[in-house]
Amino acid sequence: PNTSESDVYSQNIISQLRCVSNWIETFVDPNRCIDYLTNIENEKAFIIVSDNFSQQLVPLILDIPELFALYVFCRENQIHDRWIKDHHKVKGVFSQMELLCNVLKRDMQQADLNLVSISFASETSSIDINNLDQSFMYSQLLKEILLKMEYNETAKTEFVEFCLIQQVENESAISIIDEFEQKYDQPSPIWWQQSEFADNAINSALFNYIISVIMAKRRDGNASLLHLEKVSQVCQNVPIDHPALAGHYVHLIPPPRASSIDIHPNATWSKNGITVAGGNGYGSATNQFYNPWGLYVDDDLTIYVADVLNHRIVEWKSGATNGTVVAGGNGQGNGTHQLNCPRDVIIDKESDSLIISDTGNGRVVRWPRRNGTCGETIISNIGCWSLTMDDNGFLYVVNSGKHEVRRYKMGDTQGTVVAGGNGQGNRLDQLSYPTYVFVVDREHSVYVSDRDNDRVMKWEEGAKQGIVVAGGQGKGNSLTQLDHPFGVVVDQLGTVYVADFANHRIMRWPKGATQGSVIVDGNSIWWKSNQLSLPIGLSFDRHDNLYVADYGNARVQKFNIA
Repeated sequence: PNTSESDVYSQNIISQLRCVSNWIETFVDPNRCIDYLTNIENEKAFIIVSDNFSQQLVPLILDIPELFALYVFCRENQIHDRWIKDHHKVKGVFSQMELLCNVLKRDMQQADLNLVSISFASETSSIDINNLDQSFMYSQLLKEILLKMEYNETAKTEFVEFCLIQQVENESAISIIDEFEQKYDQPSPIWWQQSEFADNAINSALFNYIISVIMAKRRDGNASLLHLEKVSQVCQNVPIDHPALAGHYVHLIPPPRASSIDIHPNATWSKNGITVAGGNGYGSATNQFYNPWGLYVDDDLTIYVADVLNHRIVEWKSGATNGTVVAGGNGQGNGTHQLNCPRDVIIDKESDSLIISDTGNGRVVRWPRRNGTCGETIISNIGCWSLTMDDNGFLYVVNSGKHEVRRYKMGDTQGTVVAGGNGQGNRLDQLSYPTYVFVVDREHSVYVSDRDNDRVMKWEEGAKQGIVVAGGQGKGNSLTQLDHPFGVVVDQLGTVYVADFANHRIMRWPKGATQGSVIVDGNSIWWKSNQLSLPIGLSFDRHDNLYVADYGNARVQKFNIA
């Protein structure tokens, strides 16, 4: 709204936006914008609204399902705190179009991951897609679509024409495509992705081109493609060092975040764990922990551990025998270079920093991940335990002392209660010393380990009370019970994985189940490879291997997926 293509200023804005997306609709009437949103089908809209119309339009469109994200463009940088704080679709207020475009590009890439879902199994097919290995499916995709493409001049011309159609009126993208057409001389189609001339426009067109070829092959009855269920799922779960990618760099889709894990419902893990960090007794040496608590597994399999009584965060590279202190480690204290009993750590990829729950100091700290010597307090005076972050950049913090979970926009120090907040208790609208939180991005639901109620609760977005999804049958060790649950992870099927602390086991609870199953240990409290002692932190890597912070044994155990 309030944007016209007739003036120079608006034309400049539209020109910048076309570098991000070629499909742009402009409106000067808010009602026409609303009509457009309510009439589109099978698409997601990204709305940039000027400050002149924001108060009139924003409240009317936030709940329209087709709206994926909203951005307020304000030349005077006015602050619309209420909207920013209260709705996940509002990405912020921007006074610089360049910054807005960068955020918009990132959000559109995330939307692509959520929207692309193509089934290639025919109704009569006997293939069980769920049992097929995703790496195998990705290899088949590369073989059938990229490696078997024709790479003569006709094929090259066809691809360039496709790119031009995708980027019509985008002068910046068209100039890159023209340069690509003139100078490309690699001998294989897979190199189109890695060409020095390829930018986001080429990459986006290539992805669409692959899908169009897949659909064309399906229409032609090519049965060899019936293995593929979902392109986005396949691409997200393939390591960059996969053999099919040897000598090439293909980055169609970025690696998944922990909140986007997709584990087969019948997956099993090795009963014997491998010690990948610590395991050398309690201590302060770089190969030891003194009460490991929260952990985070990065995309490159680097592990970050909150080492509570050593007052530090330790980084363990894959295969390393010693860790590296990356935050704290300067004694217990409240200085900017110190931590006090940190209980959790996550990575903020946007700022390439660690976000640390500095529990003993009652603060949440942001610490540079590369050669950081001190941290910056971003939330203070909070009884913080665990943290997580969703794909929209919102930070979720468990305040155990107040029996609640709050969601924060970066820069916001007040936050919004998204679970609990009604005092300590066992009602469905209450929590009792919550420990861990997990967010499923596609539905924005919050899962909370409700420690002293021996249950895991699910709070849907905007809900006034939660739903019990695991435990809730009193303290105990039967398959219907939990005893002080801590770490929790939830996959895209709604399956809950929880560290059952006092029962020394990891449990899986399928969505809607009335009882769970033990997937790791449950044998006894001890130090052997098939045993755990007071498991706390829980995480999965991009291969779906399971990592457990084995608190009582001062180690991190990895259980490989079978």
